[in-house]
Amino acid sequence: MSASLPPLEFEVDGLYILLCDQGSTYTFHWMFYLAKTPGSGVIYRLINVNPADHKTWTYDTSATENVNETYTIYVALQIGSMEPALHEALGDRLAEVDTRYSNHFHTAMTCRVWALEALVDLDELGYIKLTRDTTDIEREAVSAAMVNKSSQACRIFKSRGADI
Repeated sequence: MSASLPPLEFEVDGLYILLCDQGSTYTFHWMFYLAKTPGSGVIYRLINVNPADHKTWTYDTSATENVNETYTIYVALQIGSMEPALHEALGDRLAEVDTRYSNHFHTAMTCRVWALEALVDLDELGYIKLTRDTTDIEREAVSAAMVNKSSQACRIFKSRGADI
């Protein structure tokens, strides 16, 4: 988040939803993060490369050595733990989530909607085990991110809506 804050320490093989700064007070950039080591991992996200066109979204994935130096993270919500044998399959599955329209939520696509759509898919396919619906997980993540944004902090915690 800033040079004065220590690097975030993630649980190895932990799957997280990250809510990051995107310049607006009440909205965040949503992405998944799979920790391969305490300090490095893989980002999975949906990006809009042309902000003038709110309908064209692209799936993007990249390795990162220190995610909190690349993004201003306000919350890292752990939603699962992945066996190393599933890491590649997880990325393949996230790449298959529709980027045009949400079939579960029947709404236009955004990075938030894509992440929630992916949560449903990952739960249905057994990659993660949700114990609450995605609305509760969304509320949990957003409320923590808003508190953290106001204090310029980041919090890593396990979701109450997932069996980890």
